[in-house]
Parts: sequence; C-alpha cells; structure tokens
Amino acid sequence: MQQARIEEAPEESLPALLVAPPWGWEPIVVEGVEPPQVPVAVSWGESRRDHLEQEASSRGRKKADWAAVAERFRSGRALTELTAKGRGPLYAGLLLYGPEQLAHELLEDRRYWDEFTDLQALGGIVVRHELKAYPLALHVARREVPDSARPLEAFLSADVAEVLVAKEAGGSVGPSWARTHGAAAAPLLVPYALDRPGPLRTGAETLLRTIIADHGDDAVLQAGRAYGAEAVRAMEMLRYPASMPKPCAPEGLPQVLLRGRDAALPASATRNLTALLLLSKPGRPHSFVEDVIELCDPGSLAEFAWALYDTTELSRDGLVPEDVQFALGRLGDDETVRRVAEVIVGWESSCPGPVAARTALDVLVAIGSDAALRALNRIVDDPHPSKNVWEQAVYARLRAAEARGLTVARLLDRLRDRLVPDFGLDAEGTMTLDYGPRNFRIGFDEQLKPYVIDGTGKHRKSLPKPGPKDDAELAVPAHQSFAELRKGVRAIAAEQRKRLHRAMLTGRDWPMEEFRALYVDHPLLRHLARRLVWIAEHDGTATAFRIAEDRSLADIDDKEFVPSPAAAITLPHPVRLDDALHAWAQLFADYEIVQPFPQLGRPVHRLSEEERATDRLTRFDGAEVPTAGLTRLAQGDWTLKTAYGDFHNRTRLVYRPEGGGHLVEVRFGPGIGRKISDSALTQRIDRVEHIEIGANGIVGDPFGNLDPVAASEILADLTDLTAQ
Repeated sequence: MQQARIEEAPEESLPALLVAPPWGWEPIVVEGVEPPQVPVAVSWGESRRDHLEQEASSRGRKKADWAAVAERFRSGRALTELTAKGRGPLYAGLLLYGPEQLAHELLEDRRYWDEFTDLQALGGIVVRHELKAYPLALHVARREVPDSARPLEAFLSADVAEVLVAKEAGGSVGPSWARTHGAAAAPLLVPYALDRPGPLRTGAETLLRTIIADHGDDAVLQAGRAYGAEAVRAMEMLRYPASMPKPCAPEGLPQVLLRGRDAALPASATRNLTALLLLSKPGRPHSFVEDVIELCDPGSLAEFAWALYDTTELSRDGLVPEDVQFALGRLGDDETVRRVAEVIVGWESSCPGPVAARTALDVLVAIGSDAALRALNRIVDDPHPSKNVWEQAVYARLRAAEARGLTVARLLDRLRDRLVPDFGLDAEGTMTLDYGPRNFRIGFDEQLKPYVIDGTGKHRKSLPKPGPKDDAELAVPAHQSFAELRKGVRAIAAEQRKRLHRAMLTGRDWPMEEFRALYVDHPLLRHLARRLVWIAEHDGTATAFRIAEDRSLADIDDKEFVPSPAAAITLPHPVRLDDALHAWAQLFADYEIVQPFPQLGRPVHRLSEEERATDRLTRFDGAEVPTAGLTRLAQGDWTLKTAYGDFHNRTRLVYRPEGGGHLVEVRFGPGIGRKISDSALTQRIDRVEHIEIGANGIVGDPFGNLDPVAASEILADLTDLTAQ
C-alpha cells in the first residue's frame, strides 16, 4: 500500500540554499566583456626560474664568433646559406650565450620566429632576457604544439591569458601560471569565464578554480565585480565542481520530511538537496549541509539516502559508490547499518578489491552507532572468504574505536556491555508465564537464581510442569522458555562475573549515563552490581558508593549519593579503598550481602618503601615453589618462557606484562622441561625483577612505578605461590 504524500512546505519557509542554490543549473553568460589591457609583467614561480636555467645550461656553454654569427642573421645570409636545421642551433646559441646587445637585436628580427622550435632553449632564453624574449615566446606559444606555452609561465598579460585559456585542455601550463600570478591573473580570465559555453569558457573556469584553490575566492569575486552582479554570481559558482552532479528526478525518491513530519520538501528543494549531498565527501562536507540536516527529520533523511544509493548503477552490483558514501554515512541509521552489512556479507568471495571494501565499511564507521560497531565486529569475527573484506574491516574497527577515543579492546568492552540481553524481563526484573488457567511470576534473586511466585502469591521452588488442566498451547512453550531462560541467565551470570572481576583489576571506567543503563537499571546485571562497591570520580574527587535495593545510590554512611552526570564510574580494587575498606566490609556484613567475587575480602598487599625504590624484589629470593604452581600461574596473567641462552631448552622464566614495555620477571631453576614428568617437583626462585624493554634495551625500573593494584596482585600471586 502506497504511503500518502505529505503536504509540501512553502518555499519561503525554507533556507535560500534549497530554494535558490548559488551553484545554479544553467551557465551565466555576460555579453560584450573584454579583458583589461595591462602592461606585460614578469613573475617567477617558486624554483621555476632555477629549473629553466639549469635545463638550458645542461646543453653546454658554447664559444663562437658571435659578432660574425649575428651579422649572418642580420644580413639574411643565414636564410640562404643554411638549412632550417642548421640555423636552429646557431640562433639558440646566440640568444643563450652571445653578447646581450646582439641577442636583443636578433630577438626583434621576426624573420626567424616562425621556424624556431627549440622549446628547451626558449626556457633559458626567457630566463636570460625576460621581457625582451616575451614577443618570441608569445609567438611560439600560439602554435599548436604541446607545451609550446610553457615558456610563458613567467609573463602576465591579456595575450598570455588568451593563449593559456585556449590551450588549457592540452596541458598543465595554465594551472601553473594561475598559481604563480594568483589574484593578478583573475581579471584577465573572468571575461572568458562569462562567455558562452565552449572550450574558452571551460579553460578559463579551470584556471579560475586553480586560483580559488590556491589563493582563496576573494580575488576572483573582486575581479567579477567589475562586470556586474551577474558576473559575481558566475564567479561564486566556481566554488563548486566543474561538473555538477546530476541529481535524480525527485519523483523517483521518497519525500524528505521536515522535523515534526508534518511537511515535506518541495520537489525543487529535494533536487537541490540531492546535489548538496553528492557534492559532499567524507571529511569534506558542503559548508551548508549541517544546516539542512538540522532542518529535516532524521528517519526521513536515512530513507532518502538509501533511495539515493538505490538509484546508482553500482548498487545493482552490490557496491557502494563513492558519490553516495557521505550521504549514507552521515544520514544513515540502524536500518542503514543492517542494509550495508547485508551488502558486504553478500560479496562473499566476489568482493572486487580493497577500495570497494573500504568504501562500504567506511559508511559503518561514519554512522558510528552501537549497531554499526556491532556490525563491524561481526564482520571481523565471522569467517569470511574475502581477505580484502576482513583486512579492511579490521582497519575500519580500529578507526571506529579511535573516533570514540578508545582502544579496540575498550571498544569491544563497550560492545559486549550492550550485548547483554534482558531476556524479556520487565523493569522490575520479572516476567509472567501464562499456563492458561494459572500464571506464574518469574524473577531472580541476588545470586541470579530464579524464583517462582504463583497466582496466590506463594513462592515455589521451581516452575511446575504443565498439568492436564493447563492450556497445552500456552503452558508447554512457557515451560520450555523458562528452561531456556534459566540456562541463558546462568551463562550470562558466569560471563559477567568474569568481566566485572577483570574491570576491577584493570581500572576500567564507565560514563555515569552508561553505568546507570548497564548496571543500575538492567533487570539482571543490577543484581550483580548491587553486591559490589563502586567509585564515582569527578573533578579530582572520588566517592565510594553502592546500589541500594530501590536502585538509588548510597555512600558509606548509607546516605543517598547523587554523582555528577560527568562522573566516571569504576569498580575499585580494595587497595583503592584505603581506610574505608574495613567500614565497607562491615556494612556489607551487616546487610548480609554476598559478593559475586572477592572484592572487599580480597587480600591487599603493599610494597615496602625499600622495595618501591629498587627494581629487585628480594623477599621471595631462594623460596622453594612447586613446579605445578608455576604452570598454574601461567594459566592467568603470567607467561612461561625459555630464558635467553638456555642451551638445555628448559623454561626458567615466568613474566607478567604491565604495559608500555614493562615486565615483572621471576627467574627460577633448575627449570621446567618440555614434559612436566621430566622436571623437578620444585623450583627455586632466583630473583624477581621489574624491567622496561625500550629503545635503550632492557633496563631495571623501580617497583614503585607499578600501579598499586598491579603491585598488590603480583605480590598476592607470588605470596600464594611460595606458600604452597
């Protein structure tokens, strides 16, 4: 069923950009305009003079009787006694190396201009004689010879402008000339840019765009003012590409609704919006595009962008054209994410190359929503037959993380936070299962174990199996869903305990808004979060708190605590609670709160002042430890490694990385063989060191530079190991 069209908004209510865009669709022509006649001037571009001079000198400086050569040319005997091929080197040699007076005289003799073709020599002649060589250079440039205009780069005149405008299609001399002379060249080009469409106008517009790109548009607009308001409008159009994108017919696209969705853009404004989007590129949006986006309904814009994509030829091949990359990335929503991800997955092994892969993946990076990040992560994690897709997806995920100011690891943590299901539980963390004649209320306690309350309010140990009086069509699926719910929650609980435990050890933080959504208000995770102590940090102040039964936050005095919306929330290791640790432990004991993993009861270890000042930890030297204990240690944050130079291939080292090239190493002996059965039952700790591996090699680093949490955990591991 076709959706009813929304009434169009009146044009006077829309921004001028959408009603009468400055780029226009038809070229502006101003009749009867002539370029100003200005004295010929000379200006050399950066290093251009040196280049031409070196090019001429590479020919080798020649010696000759230049007076006799000049007389031969002056008398005209050179025309009869020499062939054109023989005259050329003498002519060029005199102009390059002969006496200046003789050279100037020959430069004025037009009899030899037509046959002169040595463009390399002409560059050196222009460098040597400048304005004296201008007539010859202009004459040569008017020939239809590639690069014949290059010696004119240094000269500014109306004639030079005419030559370069006409030759622009054939070389790069014009843009170089325009860059060199900048604002001074603009008045000489504007008249050709106001001519009827054709090669001269195209050439002039190209050179004026070069001036705009290098020197800004003020000079070009100022030059246009000399010819009236229409000329200024024509110059303003040069801010836009030479070939304006051809917008789709508005009839083939969905309506773009204004915010409030009670009015739509007229067809003419939709046409201009299309051009505006096609003009914009990733990282280089049109200057007015955000104003238009703010005016329109986001969902409507997302549908419009996808329809724009559908009109392109490449969309039929399952590719994302660069022309619509900006529109999809800036206007796309989660439905766009789903569609783009389907396009990428649909490539399979037929992906045409890394550029096509990156273009599509960059759309997901630009959208940047949680859905887009999850899609990127799925593409990276799922097996894919195309190496191009996988490699570009890895890079795209990295860029997406950097855009949020995160490492990939932190980004993945954030994504996993959002992947925790609520299993259909309501805001109170419960759900009702209907058996027909009877129903049951399902909830979870603090240990995330399910409980069941029947219709009379009685607590039951478990959900009963469907009976003969129950509605089988309702009761059987309900009972099955309870079994799946219980299994799913059990798995989630185990995973989330590990993740929270890791967050405590790594010092991970959450913005206050995320913390509330993910832990305080989540129907399942709040049960875990309520059994932990948290810290809110803002402006250098850290306050410990817990989540109360009513989901309010309470401090150590059991008073309501309201963190700043800008606070960062962390799950503190007990070493960070300092003197408050005992008070919190007592409070949790009074409330009979059982923690999901050791936090308040976790052993706290601290380095002595002497140990903090040195890179050796001697308290464990000589300790006898079980070999099996070392292998168990390596199942956590430690790694076993064969020590450098061990010719017996026995492992005598276990280390724990602490980031930034820092390691804590434990060396022991006699070492662990390839098979545990070949190893001694016990090992002797030789030394424990804190080192840094950097540009200067391996150097010792004081243990005091370790994070207090890391130091406590290292000491706990080694204390447990030596106590076995």
